[in-house]
Amino acid sequence: MLFSKTLDHEMVDACVAEFAAASGCESGGLAAHCYYESADFPGQRLVFTLVGSPLGALSLKVDFAPGQTRLRREFDHLKRLHDALGQDPRNSVVTPVYLSPGGAFHVTQLAEGKTAKEVVYASSQDAQAAQAFRRGGQWLEALHKSTVPQEAPIWLGWMTDTLSRRLEAGDSAVPAARIEAEMQRLKRELAPFQGAPHPRAFSHGDYLGGNLILGRGINIGLDFTESEEKHRVYDVVDFLKMDVMRPCPQSVIGPEGLNRSAREMFLRGYRLPLSPDLLTLCLRGRLLIDWVAITQDRLEQSAFQRRKYAAHETRLTAALALTG
Repeated sequence: MLFSKTLDHEMVDACVAEFAAASGCESGGLAAHCYYESADFPGQRLVFTLVGSPLGALSLKVDFAPGQTRLRREFDHLKRLHDALGQDPRNSVVTPVYLSPGGAFHVTQLAEGKTAKEVVYASSQDAQAAQAFRRGGQWLEALHKSTVPQEAPIWLGWMTDTLSRRLEAGDSAVPAARIEAEMQRLKRELAPFQGAPHPRAFSHGDYLGGNLILGRGINIGLDFTESEEKHRVYDVVDFLKMDVMRPCPQSVIGPEGLNRSAREMFLRGYRLPLSPDLLTLCLRGRLLIDWVAITQDRLEQSAFQRRKYAAHETRLTAALALTG
């Protein structure tokens, strides 16, 4: 087995043995290989590939925090969505296989294919990246249609509140005067939408490009630990914002800060009603939050953070130039 240095080997062995007994196979024939460990929760939240089972390649997800219920909730979501999307040949979720009675781990089928993020960032051709955004929209539409549609007032002040806290912390690499100006501008622009009814649905909650597998003819969602009823626009924002790190000419940047083709192709797949103006503001607000979150220390210590800082500054400057 391949383990993190902070991992309790015996606890993982116990998970493998429990699953082996429940699935009727020899535990000695199963091999677990750690391929993800949470940076915020080292030694607690990890994901393994599990090979050697007659059920095929599997994924073993653990959370060793005492009393946690997040994996039990996620497994329930997977079961419901697997049934709800069962007749959709293009969109699905990873197949749930086993939930430990204690809730410390679950097992799912291992989805084959590249993530949408891998496709978008590795592609040298705009058409390939565009198709990844379109498929991301298709999958999200299927997810949001899996529950009865509803509308509820939306509260948008969390964005400017987040910026205000970063300004008070005083450690952002973005100049304080720029943060203050953009925060006040965003507050004015969001005011007409504050408290207005907008569509809600069962949402992924962490719909990043790494949480969608683009298989052969099928899109497969994973990681539902943050899922809940939310306004639909936030899932859209989470997925589309990965475009900011992909180089593009300034001439194709839209008022939200994205390559226009990314948004256009996503909305070809995602056809549910959504306010285009609200989407523009939420996207620009999220890019601003991510930019301001880069501290001076991180900027100095990391080449990636410098690229991220520059990309966000370029996109936001271009977007704001379009809106006056």
